[in-house]
Amino acid sequence: MIFKLLLLPPLIMLLGRPSTWVQPPLRALFRCLHFSSHHLQQPKLVLGIETSCDDTGIALLRASDGAILAEVTASQTALHVSNGGIIPPVARDLHRSAIDRCVGECLKTAGDISARDLSAVAVTLRPGLSLSLLVGCQYAKKLSAKYRLPVVPIHHMEAHALTAMHQYDQLRFPFLCLLISGWL
Repeated sequence: MIFKLLLLPPLIMLLGRPSTWVQPPLRALFRCLHFSSHHLQQPKLVLGIETSCDDTGIALLRASDGAILAEVTASQTALHVSNGGIIPPVARDLHRSAIDRCVGECLKTAGDISARDLSAVAVTLRPGLSLSLLVGCQYAKKLSAKYRLPVVPIHHMEAHALTAMHQYDQLRFPFLCLLISGWL
C-alpha cells in the first residue's frame, strides 16, 4: 500500500494527464513510454523500486492507465524495533537480501511477466537513507543495463505530495501541501 502512494501518483499524472508542470525526468519517461518503438505491440510496463528507508517495495504498473498489476513489500520493522531503531547498514543489508526475491515475486504475481517485457524502471532517488537508496538505485541500473531500459528517478517527498492528486481527482495545480518527515 505504501508503495502505491509513492510511485503511482507521479506516473498517473504523467501518463494520464501530461502537462507543462511535469518535471524533465518524468517527461522523458512519457516520451519513452508513448513514442518508443520498444515493445510496440505489448502494453507498456513500469517496474517501481522503493528502498528509501526500511521497507523494500516493488510494484509493476501498466502505463496506459496507471493500474497496479502487482506489488510486493518486504518489511524490516520487526528487526528495527528489536534494535531500538533503524541502523542504516542493517537496513541496507536487508534490502540487498530481499530485492531479488521481491522483484521476482512481483513479476510472477503480475502473470509471469519477464523483465524483458518492461518498458522502464522507476526508482526512489532521494531523500532517504543513503545506504538504502543505493541498493534500489544499483538494482535499477543493473536492470537498465541488462534490458536497455530507461531509469526514471522518483523524489520520495514529491511523490508523497502528489498522492493528493491520486486521492482527489478534482485537485489541480497549484495546490498547497504540508509534508512532515524525520525523527522526533
